[in-house]
Amino acid sequence: MTIIIDFDTNDWMPSLEAALGNLVPHDLKTVIVATDFNFQEDALATLEAAKDIELVIDATLEWVKANHVRVYHGTRLTDDEVTLLHQTGMQPLLLYKRVEWLRAAVPELADVLTDEVVDSAVAEGFLAYRENQIHAAISLKLLEVGYDYMLKGSEFDRRLLEHAGRDDLVPILTSRGKARLVKIVITGQEALDAMHPIFTVEDVRRTDRFPNFVRELLTEFLWALRYPERERHGVDACLMFKRPIPGHQIEHVALIERSADAA
Repeated sequence: MTIIIDFDTNDWMPSLEAALGNLVPHDLKTVIVATDFNFQEDALATLEAAKDIELVIDATLEWVKANHVRVYHGTRLTDDEVTLLHQTGMQPLLLYKRVEWLRAAVPELADVLTDEVVDSAVAEGFLAYRENQIHAAISLKLLEVGYDYMLKGSEFDRRLLEHAGRDDLVPILTSRGKARLVKIVITGQEALDAMHPIFTVEDVRRTDRFPNFVRELLTEFLWALRYPERERHGVDACLMFKRPIPGHQIEHVALIERSADAA
C-alpha cells in the first residue's frame, strides 16, 4: 500500500520496517534497543557495522520511490494568491520577474527597487543563486523553529532590500498577505531528486555512502526503536525544485496564527 511519508511523524516507520524485512533482523533490533547511544548517529553506525549497509540503502531508496512524501513551504500570501496557487501551482523564482512583482504588489518599493539598485544588490549577495528555484523542507518542526519564512515572507525579498541597504523597508513586506504554510505532496522519486539538486544519489553514495533523506529516515527509524518515547525534533534537510510544482501537488495551504513579531 502506498503511503505519504510525513517525516516528523512516526507513522511511516512500520512501512519502512516491513520493507527492510530481514535486512534489519530481530536480533539486531534487540541489540539496538539494549544499547545506550549518546547520539542518533551512533545507532546508524551500529546498523552499518552489523549488516551489508548497501543493501539496506538500496531497500530504503526503493521504499521511498514506491511512496509519496509530504514537504513544506512557508511564505506570506493573500487570499487571492492562495486560490491561484491551487489553480496554477508554484513557479520557480525568476529574479527580475520577482522584482517586477514586488514593484507592483508593494507600491512603497516601486521607486526604491530601480534596475541599478537591483543589479547591485544581486551582485553583492547570494541572490543570483536563487534563480529558477523553489525551496521546501521535509521537516515542519524545523521550519517552525528554525526559519521565519511563514511569518516574514520570502527570504529573497528581504535579502534584496538588505543588500540594497534598505533594511528599514523590510517590515513593509509583512504588511501584505498572511502567514501561510503550504503542504505539498510529491512522489518519492521527486523528493529524492529535489534533495540531490547538484550531486546525484549515486554521487553521494560514492563519497558519503548515505544519500540525502535515506540517512535521515534510517537515523530516525533506529533512534525510535531505542527511544520510542523521546520527543521528535526537526531536522535540517531541504529540497530544491528546479521545476514548477503543479496545483494538484499542493495538498493544503494553512493560515498561521502568529504575528511576524513572534519570529
